[in-house]
Amino acid sequence: MRKWICLCLSLVCMAVSAQDGVYYTSGSMLVPAEQTDIKLSKEVLTITIEQGEYASVDAYYEFMNGNAPKQVRMGFEADAPYNTPAKLDHKGLHPYVKDFALVMNDQPIAYTNAVVAKDFDDEDGQHTIDFKPLDLKEWKAFGEVSDQVIAFQDGTMHNARLDSTVYYAYGYVFEADFQPGKNIVRHTYQYRFSNIVGLDFTLPYWLAPAIRWANNRIDDFTLRIIDKRGKGFVLNDELFEGSSFVAKEGECYQLQQIYNGWDFDEEPHLLATPGSTVEWHAKNFRPTRNMTINSSDQVNTYLSTTFHFTSGMVVLDKDGKLLGRYMGHTGKNYLITEGDDSNFKLVPQKKNQVVEYSAKDGHGSLSVYYPQYKSVNIRKAPNVKAAKLCTITASETSQPSYPCRGKANDTNPNDVYEWFGIQIGDQVGYVRSDLVRWKPE
Repeated sequence: MRKWICLCLSLVCMAVSAQDGVYYTSGSMLVPAEQTDIKLSKEVLTITIEQGEYASVDAYYEFMNGNAPKQVRMGFEADAPYNTPAKLDHKGLHPYVKDFALVMNDQPIAYTNAVVAKDFDDEDGQHTIDFKPLDLKEWKAFGEVSDQVIAFQDGTMHNARLDSTVYYAYGYVFEADFQPGKNIVRHTYQYRFSNIVGLDFTLPYWLAPAIRWANNRIDDFTLRIIDKRGKGFVLNDELFEGSSFVAKEGECYQLQQIYNGWDFDEEPHLLATPGSTVEWHAKNFRPTRNMTINSSDQVNTYLSTTFHFTSGMVVLDKDGKLLGRYMGHTGKNYLITEGDDSNFKLVPQKKNQVVEYSAKDGHGSLSVYYPQYKSVNIRKAPNVKAAKLCTITASETSQPSYPCRGKANDTNPNDVYEWFGIQIGDQVGYVRSDLVRWKPE
């Protein structure tokens, strides 16, 4: 049992590990808590990437019932957090879900909360929930049992009497009164962004539960993503290959390959520019997997101050002139950025080429590694004891760049630092690589 739980954890946490991230929860669909003949005929799902720590969800549903009124028990599952400071909420209220509201046929719906178990399918890794409350007198979470039983907050609970461990979630359950024909449900809530090292945010959302309705699909589905955070986003596009995303505001690019700063990802991705609103529409949509919306630094890693990059890919024209930083390609075009980090542009692959630039070879530029540092000393020789040539500075509004002049050999054999030459006006000085940020430009 425990081995199976550990295997499933990678699915639940969307590749977030205890060492490199925090998982708060996933957005999800409304689902029937029991067998039903109700069909999900339409959904308009609007996800707004807000400023701050939370994203907003507005889900508009149209359900089709037969000729007789009926009451159906429905639920919403909010997955347990992972690697956070939150303790188990015994009332069943998720610590990272807020402003939860339901309206059916223009009438507000009351709901109850519970901590519930998740039942995984051994064949495909999917899970179901019957929304039956766990007895919290017997089932205990991290902090309520010995660390030898549950070593850290991993979304599991243990029952000592049964010697059993299960995954758990927070359930929001309500009774829905369906009238004959079309019924409209409006569901709104906010949930917290999760974090992975190197990304501004990651936002997992479960679409696959849509197949639990009687028609095993969404007859008419629209996905709308609004970027109010203003930093752009990346979405794995494999699930949405049936049709194209359309930018209602800003721009979006459907890429066959992206470059993340150290490796190439050849799965299809959508990249939306900062401040964009994009939409995707399909008929008879049967989601076979879930989705995760990541911040745009998944592809535009040179914007991140998390890592020290000293090499990266750029696009050159046939004469060797630098066109911009390589972000990915669409099949016929390369996507690049020019100058301004958010100034995206498509250039044809024909007659242009992707090559690697590196700081050690004197490519690109150097600037203060802001905000870790506000000022950096430039030495007259590659040595921490060498005389100071000058000081370069950076602030939130000004981060000047200076040409990189390649790797320099340290003149002190006991010095462990790597040094680069840096052009300051008409002079060349030397700077420690850990104090500056390199860009391939």
